[in-house]
Amino acid sequence: MSSPFPLSKTDHTLRNGLVLFFLWILIEGMLRKWVVPALATPIFFFKYVIIGYLLAYFVLHRVKVLKNHFPYIGILFFYIIYCFLELFNMDVTDKLSVGAVGIAVHLGFIPLAFFIPQVITRPQQYSKLIRTVAWISLPIFVLGIIQYFSPQGSFINRYVADDMKIAMVGSHVRIATVFSYLAGHGVYLIFVMPFLFIYITTKFDPDKSKLLVIVTFMLGLLNLLMTGSRGPVFFFAVDVVLLFLGIALGWGGADAKLKSLFPSLLGFCLLELFCYCIRNPGMKPSKHLPKRTKDSQYDAYIAG
Repeated sequence: MSSPFPLSKTDHTLRNGLVLFFLWILIEGMLRKWVVPALATPIFFFKYVIIGYLLAYFVLHRVKVLKNHFPYIGILFFYIIYCFLELFNMDVTDKLSVGAVGIAVHLGFIPLAFFIPQVITRPQQYSKLIRTVAWISLPIFVLGIIQYFSPQGSFINRYVADDMKIAMVGSHVRIATVFSYLAGHGVYLIFVMPFLFIYITTKFDPDKSKLLVIVTFMLGLLNLLMTGSRGPVFFFAVDVVLLFLGIALGWGGADAKLKSLFPSLLGFCLLELFCYCIRNPGMKPSKHLPKRTKDSQYDAYIAG
């Protein structure tokens, strides 16, 4: 059966490349720290090879970029110039390769902002994407909860660098899930949680796919706390405030949005109560994070 949303040959190539890229992002950490740690460096740079191929394809096929798809191209231009100028600000003892890696890390993912609008152009595609993200995120979030209650010396809590100390908050590890280090999971949560939250609060229907998104979202809230990271919690809180501001201003039908919000909030409250009854896992991260916010000395590092 043909797709109801047919893609051109160019868009089809971009879509397949993006699927490969995001799948690689998810398995990269597992390969680097659990499967083939000896190849950690080449595995790390492979994602930039994928981006480079897609960028070359994008340019050579002269794919048209619409202004409404990326309205901040002027700011981006000055940011790129600034990054390259910083190469001249390097210490004379630094190798040029260090600057090149820095440029790749800072600018390597920017082309995604041009690729994605070429592939996802319809609301139905967005809905399908969110459901796919929920299926992928569910086992990742479950792994995060398992890591939180596993000993700091356990295999699943190791980092890529064996000599790196395991970050703790209170008596528990700060979870990294499938990513190489803590920051990766924090960025993943910053990216995924707002999408799940907006999907739940603006398009809630009582079917199985929405139930999946709600369950994944609730487990994601626990993961936010279990990272022990203030950044993901802060950014998610900002997203929630902005959404409620939009509701207060009546964007897109406030009543329906408010009604759809209650099942997810009620579900999280029930999840916290359930967690409290079994070894108190849901409440501990809720207590540890505020303590770490007030006192950085609350952090602990245990040798791996």
